[in-house]
Amino acid sequence: MIIMKTAEDIVIATLALATMSAVPFVSSSYIVFLLNGIMVLALCSLSFNLVYADTGYMNLGNSVPFGVGAYAFAFALSHNWSATLAVVVSILAILFFSALSGIFIVRLKGAYYAIGTLALVLFAQALAYNLGWLTGGYQGIIVSVTVGSAYSAYYILAFLNAVLLLLTAAIRKSSFGYRMRSIKGNEIVASTLGINAAVNKVIVLIIGSLFAGIAGILSTSYNGFVTSESSFGISITFLPVIMAILLGSFSIVAPLIGVTIVALASEIFVTTIPQLTDFMLGILLILAALYPKNLIVLKNSRFLKNKSGVRSASS
Repeated sequence: MIIMKTAEDIVIATLALATMSAVPFVSSSYIVFLLNGIMVLALCSLSFNLVYADTGYMNLGNSVPFGVGAYAFAFALSHNWSATLAVVVSILAILFFSALSGIFIVRLKGAYYAIGTLALVLFAQALAYNLGWLTGGYQGIIVSVTVGSAYSAYYILAFLNAVLLLLTAAIRKSSFGYRMRSIKGNEIVASTLGINAAVNKVIVLIIGSLFAGIAGILSTSYNGFVTSESSFGISITFLPVIMAILLGSFSIVAPLIGVTIVALASEIFVTTIPQLTDFMLGILLILAALYPKNLIVLKNSRFLKNKSGVRSASS
């Protein structure tokens, strides 16, 4: 019965994403760009949630693979590489940097892990500013995009969000998911039971980073530029994290809902009173700190809860 309800929620979420396929035919290009931005943030939020919900490790460095993918793709296109080769090279770069950073931070625990991953963002941002020959420095990299790039990215992003939803559900029901939750419950005990915590944490980090990095590639593909701010700024670093936590990190679909709400609210603030945009993000960050499990008013929502038993397994 529990599995059936979980399957129902996944089907509902997947159908909602499928319904979005009709949007480009009945809306303006502005709406498509806005929805692309929402789905990019949603993909980053889901990838963060993949790591945080089951391991308890707060990865604040998700914007690093996002930026690596965005910069690698833009660099390749600016040097007249084919789009296919640019994507392949970008994905390889994402996997390499994710594995490399994972090996270094895997031994950190608790708040030290969060601080360490955030330090990676600052380090990557500093590199983006100073390696002008590679990243374009403060100006970034501008690439030419076709008229249909935003629409192509729209469908790919919708598909990837659906894939990551299904992958998250599958992992949580698998033996790998149980190993992750064992590590979260007590890493020392898990190690005595033969679970290699370091290897498992690196694997789940690479999986999450891959999707965040692909989001960076797609963002560049329709925006036509990449800068340090667009890759490692406050919005891309903290918004996905905030909404995954506020609406329930143990839920499968909550990050999608949360990012949509906040992205739309952020767009309203930016276009009306831009001075308060960062203030709003600060308030959300405080709320995320006060309610690290999930926002109280949504705690009993049937749709937002994960019925796979993750809550009871991890509490």
